[in-house]
Amino acid sequence: MQIASNTIKSVIALYKSELWGIYSDSELQNIINWIFEKQLKLNSTDIISKKEFVVNPYDIKELERMCGELKTHKPIQYVLGEAEFYRLKFKVNESVLIPRPETEELVELIINNLKIKSPLTILDIGTGSGCIPITIKKNIPHANVFALDVSTEALEIAQYNAKQSRVEVNFFQADVLSDTIIEDILKQTNKKKMDLIISNPPYVLESERKGLHNRVKSYEPSLALFVNDADPILFYRKIAALTKKIGAKNASLYFECHADYAQSVCEMLKAENFSDSCLFTDLAGLNRFVCACL
Repeated sequence: MQIASNTIKSVIALYKSELWGIYSDSELQNIINWIFEKQLKLNSTDIISKKEFVVNPYDIKELERMCGELKTHKPIQYVLGEAEFYRLKFKVNESVLIPRPETEELVELIINNLKIKSPLTILDIGTGSGCIPITIKKNIPHANVFALDVSTEALEIAQYNAKQSRVEVNFFQADVLSDTIIEDILKQTNKKKMDLIISNPPYVLESERKGLHNRVKSYEPSLALFVNDADPILFYRKIAALTKKIGAKNASLYFECHADYAQSVCEMLKAENFSDSCLFTDLAGLNRFVCACL
C-alpha cells in the first residue's frame, strides 16, 4: 500500500480505495477530515480547495500508516490517539474505552443538576480515560474530585488527560469488587464522605460479545466492557452498597446503564431504600441513566 504521489488528491484516492467496504461513504469522509485536520492541520474546506497541495514525506508515511491501521478496523480514535468529549480533547489508547456520546449526556445531566450547589466531594468509579471527572472538574471548579480504576494503565492515561486539561483530579487504583474496597477508598480520600458518586461500569453482557463490531471487541478493553450474564447489574449493586458506607447525607448516585437493565438498576436502588430513584433516556430514546439519593 503506497500513495501514488505526494498530493492531497492521491492521499484521498488511497484512503477511498483501501477502506472502501469497511466504512460507509459518510464514515470515510469523516475519517479523512479528522486525519487531515490532525496530521496536516487542514480543515474540510482546505481539503477541497488544495487537492494538488504537496504533502511532505514524513506526513505521507504517517498517512500511509494510519490507513493501514484503519484497514484492520482499528478505531479512528485509537489511530489518532485522541478523542473529543464535551469540547475537550482526551488521549486514548487500547487501555481505555473510547468516550461515548451517551456518557457526554450523563455528564451534562450531572453538571446541570450540580452547578449551583455548594462545594462537593465527588467520586468517579471506573474512570478509564478520566473523561467524566475531568469534564466535571473543568465545569465545576469548586468540586473536590476523586476517581478510581482497577487498571493502572488506564490511570496513567487519565492522569495525563487531567494535566493536559489543567485540572486537579485525585486518581487512585482500586477494585470495586474487592473485599477491601471501602478501606481502600477511605484511605485515598482521607475518610471524606462523598456527596456524589458516578459510575459508567462494565455493562455489556458476555453473550453480546459476538454481535459487537470488530472495532469494539478487538480493540477496546474487555475489562471495561463486559459483565457476566449471570449477574448483569453486579457492579451497580456493589456501588450502591458502597455508597451507603462512604456517601454523605443525601449523597447522589448517578449511573450509565445497559438499556435493557436500566430499569432493573432503578428498581434495585428503590429496594435498597435509596430515594428519588429516577430513570432517564438518552437522545436515542433508550433507557440509559439512573440517579438516586441516599
